[in-house]
Amino acid sequence: MRGNCSMASEEHARQLLYGIRHEDSYAPRWAVDSILAHCCYLVCRVLRPEIVVETGVAYGVSSAFILKALQENGRGILHSIDLPSLRLGNSRFQGVAIPEPLRERWKLYRGTSSRVLPGLAEELGQVDFFLHDSLHTYRNMRQEFSTVWPRLPEGGVILADDVERNRAFRGLCDRKPRFWRAVQDRELRPLSGRAAPVTFGIVVK
Repeated sequence: MRGNCSMASEEHARQLLYGIRHEDSYAPRWAVDSILAHCCYLVCRVLRPEIVVETGVAYGVSSAFILKALQENGRGILHSIDLPSLRLGNSRFQGVAIPEPLRERWKLYRGTSSRVLPGLAEELGQVDFFLHDSLHTYRNMRQEFSTVWPRLPEGGVILADDVERNRAFRGLCDRKPRFWRAVQDRELRPLSGRAAPVTFGIVVK
């Protein structure tokens, strides 16, 4: 179910991405699909996390949905890790979809998840909700999951985009989670680009 607040976030992102489509430095496919973005919002509203960590930011669409939920919860901080594109002018568009009023709950760390995430996870101590949307290689995804899993409390959640690309997400089944699902759908009205299949995974520890 999509609430009014998350629908407003979707419309904001849609209009923004349409407005910058001719000048942005990211590939349009880097924008998270709206199905996963709404899922991020709903997880945060239900879980009411104190600490959220995501890898991969680009325009900041998923970040905006998460931050909107945290604002409505009245609690929580989003820690985002992203390696900016080397294209000229990238810094102008990184996180551009995040409205200014939501940024007080946002901390951005520039670098690869392999370099930044281990130290950040140790510093935070606990990660209530983790979103993977960075480099979708087996090695990178496995490393991120292995780093975060010990920091998740009972009932903590992992969402991961594009889990069909390798077996890293399936490996989380071996950790005996309470709940594990790979979700397949079709984005009929994408935030940018053409309609396309969507696959992401969700795990509850």
